Amino acid sequence: MKRTFSFMLVMTMYFAVVLSVTGQTGQRPAPSLVNLQEVSFRMISHTFITELDASNATYKMTQPDEYRGIVVTVEVKKPAGKALTLYMQDFCVHYNYGESDSDISPCKGISAFSTSQDVDRPMTLRNTHRGSSATGTSTTAASTLYIDFFFDYFEPTTKDLYLFVGQPCTQPYYTNGWSK
Repeated sequence: MKRTFSFMLVMTMYFAVVLSVTGQTGQRPAPSLVNLQEVSFRMISHTFITELDASNATYKMTQPDEYRGIVVTVEVKKPAGKALTLYMQDFCVHYNYGESDSDISPCKGISAFSTSQDVDRPMTLRNTHRGSSATGTSTTAASTLYIDFFFDYFEPTTKDLYLFVGQPCTQPYYTNGWSK
């Protein structure tokens, strides 16, 4: 009985240590985070579309009488000289439609940056919602940039678009990962 108690006590202490270690907060800052204290976004135009020829794929709405895609041009303000990379998975549009309905559309396409609002920017489409756009030499030097995002499945009564930028809402949570 004494051995059983000792074994149980050791196992309890082991699990308490394991649980306290795996419950720690993360040690590193969030990766690829856009500092919203330095960088701002403002939607400045939009175009509803049924087709889009991108650099890597073509989009064609299969139900054009019910839905449309939308290309949203966004003005980005940032510190001049600071490089910026934006990831598609960080962007979505929350929107209202009809009398009282709402929905969310994840980003499915992202363009290159430009320093001029009224130019065609090459767009990349991704069904996986995983892609990015990074500033180059001239766009890193600029403080005002323009970029296009593509979202799809918008109803004809779409109104009130809200661009969301992914940000952590809690402290990081540490894990030990997994193994095979």
